[in-house]
Amino acid sequence: MQVDTGISRRDPSGGGTFLLDGASSHPGRQVGHGMDTTDRQLVLCPSIEGSTPMPRAHREIHTDTPPHRVHAYLADFTNATEWDHGTVSCELVEGDGSPGSVYRNVSRFGGREVEVMYTLERADFPHVELTGRNGSTTLHDRIDVREHGAGSTVVYDAELTLSGPLKIATPVMSALFGRLADQTERTLSDAVGSL
Repeated sequence: MQVDTGISRRDPSGGGTFLLDGASSHPGRQVGHGMDTTDRQLVLCPSIEGSTPMPRAHREIHTDTPPHRVHAYLADFTNATEWDHGTVSCELVEGDGSPGSVYRNVSRFGGREVEVMYTLERADFPHVELTGRNGSTTLHDRIDVREHGAGSTVVYDAELTLSGPLKIATPVMSALFGRLADQTERTLSDAVGSL
């Protein structure tokens, strides 16, 4: 399987290697801040322990849908089946959908289905934050919904932290994580655009 992860640069502060996706597949397109429609980055940044870099995806999409409607939709994580490309099923298993609620999310990742238990950490406008855990894998998703003219900008950041034996798979997981983020960018844009 051939995976395009874009270009790689060393962080001048010594903090890790930055992988900016979209650069090789979109020659001449500006990557990072200032893009007309979408900012797209996949970054390997140091983990909390500082020993193993962790994949981090950043996406921004624009929609004509008002921000409060977008936020309410994204704060209900059961809707992930519509906007998160990898999600096969997502059900509320504990709580009432407010912070502290727990969701069972089954996602397709790397050719197989995995179950991740997500806890909703924050859902106050304009923020949505979730932490997902599955054995030695932790995912942290942060979503901010901002006003953009009459519509909204959705800023989506996701971090994947691997521990134990899975740490050695970080480069492969980074490529898969970046590909999933690209696909989710499209499904998220379609979902919030149709609200």
